[in-house]
This record gives sequence, C-alpha cells and structure tokens, in this order.
Amino acid sequence: MMIEAKVLRQKEGVFTLPRALRMYAGDAAGERGAAVFAALVQDSGIAAAVSPDDAVLRFEPDALLRGEAYRLTVTPQGVTAAYGSEAGARNAAVTLYNGIEKRGEAYGLPCCEAEDWPDAEFRAVLIDLARKYHEPQSIKDTLRQMALAKMNKAIFHLLDTQHYAMHSDAVPELNGGKFRQYTKAQMRELVEYAAFWGIEAIPDLDLPGHAIHMLDSLPQLACEVDDDEGGFKPSKWAVCVGAEETYAVAEKLYQEVYTVFDSGYMQLCGDELAFWDLGYWANWEHCARCKALARREGFSEKGFTGYFYYFVRRIHDILARMGKRVILSNDNVDIAVSPDLPRDMLIFWWRTAAPGRGPVEGCTMKRFAEEGFDLFNSFYEETYIDLYMTGEKLADWNPVKRPDCPPEYAYRVKGSCLCAWEGQAHFAWSLPSGIAMMGEKLWDYRDRVYDEAYHQKLTRLLLGPDVPAGLDIFTPLGGCFFPLDGDMPAEKARRGHPDKVDASMLPRLEETMAALRPFAEGGHRESPLAAVYLECLGWMREQLTKPPADPA
Repeated sequence: MMIEAKVLRQKEGVFTLPRALRMYAGDAAGERGAAVFAALVQDSGIAAAVSPDDAVLRFEPDALLRGEAYRLTVTPQGVTAAYGSEAGARNAAVTLYNGIEKRGEAYGLPCCEAEDWPDAEFRAVLIDLARKYHEPQSIKDTLRQMALAKMNKAIFHLLDTQHYAMHSDAVPELNGGKFRQYTKAQMRELVEYAAFWGIEAIPDLDLPGHAIHMLDSLPQLACEVDDDEGGFKPSKWAVCVGAEETYAVAEKLYQEVYTVFDSGYMQLCGDELAFWDLGYWANWEHCARCKALARREGFSEKGFTGYFYYFVRRIHDILARMGKRVILSNDNVDIAVSPDLPRDMLIFWWRTAAPGRGPVEGCTMKRFAEEGFDLFNSFYEETYIDLYMTGEKLADWNPVKRPDCPPEYAYRVKGSCLCAWEGQAHFAWSLPSGIAMMGEKLWDYRDRVYDEAYHQKLTRLLLGPDVPAGLDIFTPLGGCFFPLDGDMPAEKARRGHPDKVDASMLPRLEETMAALRPFAEGGHRESPLAAVYLECLGWMREQLTKPPADPA
C-alpha cells in the first residue's frame, strides 16, 4: 500500500507508528480527525490519543484549504495533516489509515507530501430500511465502510409500500408494518454513529406514490374515486393530493423525523407514479377532491403532471419552513417544458423515463441543468447495486460522463449515490467492495483498471492493515465486482465469476483460502467480513471442481 492522492510526492523513508501514539489537534475539526484515526487504528493495537506533549501526528487547520481538501506531510519523525474543515480532517485521517503498511509487527506510513480533494461533493449510499430489517450493527458496518471510502452521505429509505421503518408517536397508525421497526433511540444512535464518521444521514420518505402501507394504515388519505367516466379501476398506490390531511400527516412525520435526524435534506423521492403494466397508478384524474383542486388551482384535470407539481410545491413549502432542502426524483418531471417547481430542489436523476413510466420527451440531465436544477446522477444502470451495475461499466463511468452531460453544465452535477435497494442477500459480499469502488470513483473521476494490483489494494482497503501482506482475494473469484443476483436467496446467489476463471486457478485459490483463514477466524474488527469472503472462495472452489454437465 501507499498513500493515494491527486498530488503525491513520494520521499525516502517510513514513519513507524508507536504503539502509544500521541496526537495534536489544533481545533474541534482536528479533534474529530484525531478521533476517527484513533478509532481506526485501535484494532491494530495502537492506542492513539490527543496529548499536548510529544505529538507525532498533528492535525492542524489551514485556512487556505477549502471544502474537503487536505494536505499530508509524512517524514520519519512524524506526520502533519492540514485541513480547512471537519470533513477535510476526516478525509486526511482515512487516507492515513488506508496507507498504513504492516512490516513484521510494526506499522508504518511511507514518507511523502500529498494534497487531495474530491471531484464530487455528494458521495452517497442509499440503505433501504423500509423493505428489509437490517440489524443496527450491520448498518454501522456499512457506515464504517462508507467512511473508509470517504463517502459523506447516507440516505436512509424509511417509508415504502410495505413498511415505515421508524416507530412513530406522531402517526402511530404507521406502526406495525411488515418488519421490525427501529425505535427512535436506535435510529438516533445510527445518525450519531454516521456523524462520527463524517457522514450525514438523510431521511427518505417515499411519497406520493409507493403509498400502499400508508393507505392501508390511513385510508382517509386515499382518493375519493367518482368514476364519472366509467370503467376506471382504482389502484392503491398514491395518496390523495387533494386531501388536506395528506399534508397534515406529512408535516407531522417530518417534524418527528427531525427530532432524530440532523440533516439539511429530505428525500421526497416522488418516483414511479405509475406502473400501468403492473397494476399501479395514481387515481388523481378520477378523484373528486383532486379534480376540484385542479379547477381551484387552474391546472389541467388530465394527466398526472399538474397534481404532482402541486403536491411537490406543498411539501417543499412545509420543509422550507423547517429549513430543509427537498431531494426529488427526476422521472415524473416533464422537463420538455419549463416545470412549475422550485429550483432549489436537488434532483435525484435515476432514469430516462420510458413509455408508461413518466414523461419521456426531453428527459435528459442536460435539460434539468438548463432549467437551473442541481442534481446527482444515480442512473440505475450505473449505480443500482441490487441488479444493474457491473465492474466493466463502473471502470470508465463517472457522474458527468453517462448519461451524457455537456461540460458547461457539469457544475450542476454534484455527485452520485450507490443505491442498495431491497436488502438483497448478495449485499453481504457485494456491497463492501461496491462501496469502496464507488467511493473511490466519486472521489476521483479517473478511469480505473481492475487488475490484480487493484485487487490487492482493495483487499487491504476492506480488511485493514493486519490482513496478510499482498493478499488478493478477488482474482481467484474472477473479479472484485460481484455478479448481482437480485431477489435470489443467499444459497442460490453467485459469490464469484466462475465463467471468468478455470480449474487452473484452483492452486492459487487454495493458497488464498489458507492465507485468509487465520485472519477470518481471529478476533479482528474485520474478521467477520473476511469470513464472508472465505465462504465466497469456498463457493468458487465448488464451482471449479464440479464435474462437467452431461450434454445429454
């Protein structure tokens, strides 16, 4: 390993970390950077603490460094990490940790001068808590992995068709759902844990569609379908935008959520108003209250657009009074014409609309940028790790490259979000490497080559400095980005790429398993993840030793 940065000047020598490491912190931001570094190295038996005397790792503020940038100076005598913000101090601490090399029983940092900063300011992972219960420790593990990838946003998807993930006192009708709920104390602990690692936890309550659980729990929020045109079949999918109680309930939920979350954002979602082919759609055109609203507000009773824009403006006003910024999905905004929507919203760009799935004409990132919207590019084919991503696509992707965004509008594209929808079984092994690879790509937009050298680096990044030096767990698995078998149980999902290696890999695979096993069976912080990868290697061994299928 070595320290990685956009500007790197390597020097001769190594700084050896003492087992009792004294640190200096020049301000509160430096104290956070020091705390993050101490938390990371403690698993290697290094006790790092802030001390006024004999500090060999110094976190020092520098007013010339902006945003999340940092500068490192490593000499044989000590290390200085300069930063201009708490985020910069966090990033410096993470880079130092990721650069540690273990030689024998000693831990060292290669001497260098480095300067670094992120290409994307919005570097997120979406964790779907509404469609699967995740143990709190599992969520913490994901947040820590995000921090090691210098991610800075976690979107907690709390409300969807089946469930509301956090217990509510404000709207108790939503309790019960399909899974266990998190108490507000549990959720607050996760928010604070994320904040320690420099990650802003953003709440996400999906409305006005995806509302089956809300409508089951609060039937008064359903449309009053009059069916005056005959033959219309109502669908339980979207709340009634003409019912004032819809906005009253939403405001109660938001007020309660912000007793737990500190974020300046609320992800409204606002996606997928219609799945005509699957039997889900909004009833607004056939609802007496909604049509009366359209006449009163002066928009067309036909189509979804006028109703949807009205709903978004109302929710925007509620959240603006709370000092919050709305994140809105792009797929129901008719961007072919200038939309009657506030321009201070952040657009979650996730797809080019398809016939029957939202407005199609002119549906491009460029049009949103032309209209003055900031956005983050989470185009599903590139960033959805439940089903669609591949390592081949990720290697040469970045948020301003695909879908195409003209250079003059690149400043509007703030970053991206790795979306881990629906709690897939394969996330146990696919998500850690996916987070590391996406975090690296959002930090630095350069193309990547996922070769054996990269596989070694990624093994070290995921398992820490105590993993056997030079270990590469990914080449025997056929690559570092796993196949994504969405909706498959764990026992059926692939844990490697047997189509990319053959039986000649078996000796190396056995050597890798033998090297990894003591670490996986030990008591290190990353031993459980190592055990997951050991199971993946065992699965790959089974595939490579299977007798050929009988062609008959």
